[in-house]
Amino acid sequence: MKIDGILMKDVETIENNYDNLEILKIIRYLTGVVINDIQFMNTTNKEYLDLGNDKKIKRKDFERLYEYIKTIYSITKDNE
Repeated sequence: MKIDGILMKDVETIENNYDNLEILKIIRYLTGVVINDIQFMNTTNKEYLDLGNDKKIKRKDFERLYEYIKTIYSITKDNE
């Protein structure tokens, strides 16, 4: 079954085999992958950035992704 175009079997594998802190680390990693791809595809300073596959992301939302990663990093460091 797919929800929002995501194969739920893959999500359930992660959900059922990792604790919440490990899931946050996976989210941080994957968010970093997205950020790197966006930076690679966009070299100009525009209001909307290319997200790939004819999709867009607002620059302010893109910048929020950085804050998201920093927050998750803080959570994981607090739990070491």
